[in-house]
Amino acid sequence: MTKIRKEPVMGSMVWKDDKFGDILLESREDGIKLRKLFGLKMEGDAELAGRVSGLYDIFTSLGSHVNHQQIEAAEWKENEFCAKVKLYEGKMRYVTTWNRVGSLGIVKRTDTLTNLSTEPVILYKAMMRFVFAYEEWEAYVQNTRWCYENVGAWNPVHFGGVALACEGGRTTQGAAPFLALRNRRFKGAAFHLIPNGNWKLSLKTVSLGCSQAGEYGYMLEAGQSDEHFAMTLLPGESFSFPEMLIQSLEDGKLSQTAANLQKYFLQTDKERFRIEHPVVYNPWFEHYALLDEKRLKEHVQAAKELGCEVFEVDAGWYGSKTGDWWSQSGDWSEKTDGAFYGNMNKFVEYVKSQGLGFGLWMEPERIGEGTPVYEEHPEYFGKGNGFYYPKLYVPEVYDYIYGQIAGLIEKYGLCWMKMDFNYELGEDESFTEFYRYYQAWYRLLNQLKKDYPNTFLEGCAAGGERNDLHTSMTYDGHFLSDNVNCFDMQFTYQQCCLRMPHYRMIKWLVVNPGAKISLYDSTTIEKTDTLITTQHPGAGWDEYERIDPEFACQLTMAGMVGLSGNFIDITKEQKEVFRKYVAFYKKYRNFYKEALLYLCDDPKNVGDKTGFYYLQYHKEETDEHLVFSYRFATACDRDVLYLKNLNENAVYQVQDGVTEKELCKLAGKDLMYRGMEVYYDSRNSGKIFKISRK
Repeated sequence: MTKIRKEPVMGSMVWKDDKFGDILLESREDGIKLRKLFGLKMEGDAELAGRVSGLYDIFTSLGSHVNHQQIEAAEWKENEFCAKVKLYEGKMRYVTTWNRVGSLGIVKRTDTLTNLSTEPVILYKAMMRFVFAYEEWEAYVQNTRWCYENVGAWNPVHFGGVALACEGGRTTQGAAPFLALRNRRFKGAAFHLIPNGNWKLSLKTVSLGCSQAGEYGYMLEAGQSDEHFAMTLLPGESFSFPEMLIQSLEDGKLSQTAANLQKYFLQTDKERFRIEHPVVYNPWFEHYALLDEKRLKEHVQAAKELGCEVFEVDAGWYGSKTGDWWSQSGDWSEKTDGAFYGNMNKFVEYVKSQGLGFGLWMEPERIGEGTPVYEEHPEYFGKGNGFYYPKLYVPEVYDYIYGQIAGLIEKYGLCWMKMDFNYELGEDESFTEFYRYYQAWYRLLNQLKKDYPNTFLEGCAAGGERNDLHTSMTYDGHFLSDNVNCFDMQFTYQQCCLRMPHYRMIKWLVVNPGAKISLYDSTTIEKTDTLITTQHPGAGWDEYERIDPEFACQLTMAGMVGLSGNFIDITKEQKEVFRKYVAFYKKYRNFYKEALLYLCDDPKNVGDKTGFYYLQYHKEETDEHLVFSYRFATACDRDVLYLKNLNENAVYQVQDGVTEKELCKLAGKDLMYRGMEVYYDSRNSGKIFKISRK
């Protein structure tokens, strides 16, 4: 029987955990205190200034919360803590709820603030707070910019601290909402913010009282950005802080922490089975927005031949006025002076006659000034960076944008819709740092999924500029990056798996035919047909590099995949390789949705093409494993893989993951503790292994 204890004023709760460290919360007369977090020393016994103390910082038109708080109740259950606090003599109520998944070392924190008064209250700041005792810390953060998303590194935390925030309404432009901290004993915690618009994570030094040593510590504030925040809360209205997942940083290693996070997603993300991911072919990376129907039909035939299931038309099909795809965003009528010349439905019929579903690109959040809807209803839109965004929190604007998206789905019978987001929203005219905007946007996406259950919704924000937990758990899949270099896509994926569900990330396999060349170890004077992939920054063909077709597939087909580039003019032998791997992916696409992902070590970054790396996908119910192992630019031709979470006493069959040819049988304890030696034929090559219990 679960015990519940209520302590209006005094009391304490401890979640004891020998593996991940204890968590200790106290309800005291001067507020709610976090004393331990996964064994880390937090706010101590000293009486601290209100600007430092406690679990939250709230500032409104009624003043600061510091001298106006009264604990109503503090409830402890086995894996839940909930405290309710009256603020401003009962005019507002703050509630914090902590839910613990003890087996994974994860706590989910959810905070809300409600206006209980009869008058509007302006909210200027609402931050979750964590006060750390003095330690020497290292911080792991991810710098995120176009084509260089999720570039992560450990760095010492200097006296000034660490400040992270997004930019202009794009939730992962500038930085990812993710911060990991560890001390010299390699104990620490990772913080995952789930945004509702612009967000902030700020770790700064604070004074912890007067002493001869001049003691100080660190305070982490996390929540909605308060840079230009002045949100009016009407009587009875509530504000929801961005939710937060807090993890124990087990042994100071991000790789193990990521595995626990992936397991949490598998336990909680029931919507991952909403729709099966079809293999999509999008020719964007051949000629971009230059749409020629004859050439597109050749792409349709290539897609069909490779075993793809959806053909998608990207930007360039729309716009009733003269202008390019960029300037006409927001006008979703067909172009009549180019592309399909107003007859795209005939092309759609052709695609479907070839046994493929049809997909389409649009960008519903960017509206050009010269578009008909802006000219007719300028009041619908707010000023962004060079364009306009729809005020989705206004009912008639919400209905208009929803109608535009739904209209395209119905008109063309879309089984796939790609929604892009290519610019900054700028300043929020509602003064909520896009809180109201994003609440409406997620409501719209969820309504689309309900009304069109057979349409796969792909998120794309110039690649990865809005690849946060809230967005990615709302879309069916999210495009990782506009950097489609096969190497960089894999490294971006590795970093992303520290904070995102791996099975919702889409990697694009993008190649073009390369030159005929003689390789150094050629045994004949006949030249070799080659393939190329994009190079820095990876979103175009200004620079490129050669890649082996097998290796290109091994890098990109560990998880959701789509094809782009030019598969028309590649050789028959190269097509056979891609057809083989498309069939492999279709066999295992649902396996990924049920599998944990183990990273062999902390991830690589974009541009790091050295050494070895491997990924292990593990379906616990059947004890099946897929292992993708890679050799990059290293002279060494052998590596040893140490697999995780096998049964020590069981015997496992090791097969080639693609052909399923048996390679050997090994005991679980040997695979884990002695390792499996892998030989690679050349630099930049890989292997896929299927490992299953006999």
